[in-house]
Amino acid sequence: MARKKTRRTREAPREMAAVMFTDVHGYSSLAQRDEALAVRLLELKRTLADPLIAEHRGRLVKTIGDALMVEFKSALAAVRCATELQKRLHKHNKQVPEKERLIVRIGVHMGDVIRKDGDLLGDTVNIAARVEPQAAPGGIAVTQSVYDQIRGKFDLPLLSLGGVKLKGIDAEMPLYAVVFPWSGSSPKSTGPGFFVRLKQHHMFRIASWYATAAYVLVLVANAVFPDIGFTREDVRYLIGAVALGFPLVLTFGWMFIPPSKENPEQFSRWKRVRFRLGAVVSLVVVIFVALSGVYLWRFNAGRMGEISTKVTGTPSIVVLPFQKLGRVDDAMAADMQETIEDTFSNLGGLKVISHAALPPTLGSASALAEVFKVTGATLILQGSIEHTDAKSYYSVRMQLVSAAGAETLYSVMGEYAYDASSSDIAKQAAFSLAGPVRSLTLAVDGLTKGYATTKNQRALQLLRQALISFNYDDNGTAKAVTLLHEALAVDPNFAQAHAYLAVMEVWGGNDAQAKAAETEIAMAEKLAPGLPEAKLARGALQAWIYNDNAAADKTLESVQDTIGNRFMLHWTRAYVLRLLGRWDDALREYQTAEALDPYQPWPPESAAVLSFGKR
Repeated sequence: MARKKTRRTREAPREMAAVMFTDVHGYSSLAQRDEALAVRLLELKRTLADPLIAEHRGRLVKTIGDALMVEFKSALAAVRCATELQKRLHKHNKQVPEKERLIVRIGVHMGDVIRKDGDLLGDTVNIAARVEPQAAPGGIAVTQSVYDQIRGKFDLPLLSLGGVKLKGIDAEMPLYAVVFPWSGSSPKSTGPGFFVRLKQHHMFRIASWYATAAYVLVLVANAVFPDIGFTREDVRYLIGAVALGFPLVLTFGWMFIPPSKENPEQFSRWKRVRFRLGAVVSLVVVIFVALSGVYLWRFNAGRMGEISTKVTGTPSIVVLPFQKLGRVDDAMAADMQETIEDTFSNLGGLKVISHAALPPTLGSASALAEVFKVTGATLILQGSIEHTDAKSYYSVRMQLVSAAGAETLYSVMGEYAYDASSSDIAKQAAFSLAGPVRSLTLAVDGLTKGYATTKNQRALQLLRQALISFNYDDNGTAKAVTLLHEALAVDPNFAQAHAYLAVMEVWGGNDAQAKAAETEIAMAEKLAPGLPEAKLARGALQAWIYNDNAAADKTLESVQDTIGNRFMLHWTRAYVLRLLGRWDDALREYQTAEALDPYQPWPPESAAVLSFGKR
């Protein structure tokens, strides 16, 4: 049986080689203008190139018009030959007229080639031919494979041109340019711009994911979180945290999400920068975000509880339906709500949102955040009325709540006889609240203009609450002292808070508190020299502790023109004048105090006692 013969096709052998292409810049147009000159320049090129090719053990594969294709055994030999050729051309061009200058572009690539009949075939040849046009006139462009071979061994710097799209090549290829000394400055990179590099590092994708997640989170916060107790203040904190987190996400994304490995040089550069600078940059960003967060939190906290017409327009209040506990009928609760609304409407400068205008779903059991959101109010009054068989009186509890952080600004509890009419109970309850509400909404803060004060709105709000407790609570001095200490904890340099704390200490009337008052007055005068509130505290100390009424009257009179509209000044001076026997002057001071604050019960009572004593 005959054995069947088979024919096998042998694959052409491949070997590594560095391929250099040279081309004369503008040769075609030169040949059309001056063919003889074009021929001479081409001969000159061969005259300069041939010895250098031989010196660096290269082989001229072929000429293609004005282009030369040369192979070398190593990438370093190819680049050194190209560099020496450009140096000699540069020297020649300096010595001849401009029209006789020979400008050459050179491209070098290294890879495996197929050798056939003295020619070279394969992708390496095609890529080298595509790289040459990317070189600057009189310059040299090399590929990544050549760069990897000559890095650290070549005496001229190499500048990255970034990823370049070559004709007929699918993916971008990173290219590098040889920087010559005579260029004056590094050639401008034709690589990707800033935004392209961001894209390569996936920054746009990270930013879009983060923005989408943040948007959904804020929507959920606005729509759902109020039902579980989140306020608008909490949502603002959430938005601030999302904004501050954005640079953190970008920084850590750049640190831990590498660029595509299809670009080895960029990937290598990312790894180097990540380990050298990544930790430092990340730490700087974290510190910056942390400090920004602390600043914004303190700035926002300073405005908590602040009822400011600059921010909210006209201050407004909602009186919620009173909660009924025990044997309390609907008529009494409704009378209480309407009477309080009428009283607040007469304060001036305060918008009262009628309960009749509220949606039916908003009642005493509604979440405060929902009420603030729907009505836009700056204050809410909520309360309860209680009466049981075990008690012979009505207990009425009320509290004023601020829209900023849903903070309780003032609370009061009153007990009223069971046989009192619901109208009388409502009027007394409304009267007990009118003064505090007026002080809160009309910004009666007790500060004299022209003297150093606090810039912290939280400290200012605490001072206001302290004065309200001192003026309107029967036993509000201790609470006022606590609030003033809180204000000073927020801003230790709040001079007026030190002065009013001295007034509260004086009210106790013992030697230990007198010493504490002296300390606070000294601090207030140090922080704000000549502060009228400090003199007010000094006059109160002289009257109530040292019983030096003549000195107290002189001290208080010295600030009469400066803070003559201050209730506390006229009330204190009336007390001093009464002890000095100047009853008519004391009566006028009581009447002035009553005019300044018609909701303060002490002046009319004291004036009545004084009039009875005269009779």
